[in-house]
Amino acid sequence: AGAAAVTPFEYARVDLGNLFGADYLSLTGWRHLPAQASWCSAAMRVWHARAGIHLHTVTPAARSWLHVGEGVTLEDARPGDVAVLWRGKPGGWQGHVAFLAKVPEAGEDLLLLGGNQRGSVCERAYPIGRLLGIRRVF
Repeated sequence: AGAAAVTPFEYARVDLGNLFGADYLSLTGWRHLPAQASWCSAAMRVWHARAGIHLHTVTPAARSWLHVGEGVTLEDARPGDVAVLWRGKPGGWQGHVAFLAKVPEAGEDLLLLGGNQRGSVCERAYPIGRLLGIRRVF
């Protein structure tokens, strides 16, 4: 039997501590973005590409991930699913995208693994009220 495929979530874990968002931006081919641009979506796209999942419809906008894969409820979510959050205001255009690192228990915050979280790839807690959707991509 061959080796199991490495998932995008596992590639993100390998990059824990990475501070170089510009590297992810350049790897996506999104060259029109400044080096200091928000890079959560770029990192997610790179990790998926490393796993052989090429998502050409994903844009630098985190909310573009709401249209990838299939939607799952929080009750059916599992670690490695993609969480999309609002940033700024719920009805606005800004957002954040990262992997669900742990399925929250009742009353817990979301624990996400992603890029551009405190300026690096790390795990960080976010209020569950900011959740726009969860997507299963792989």
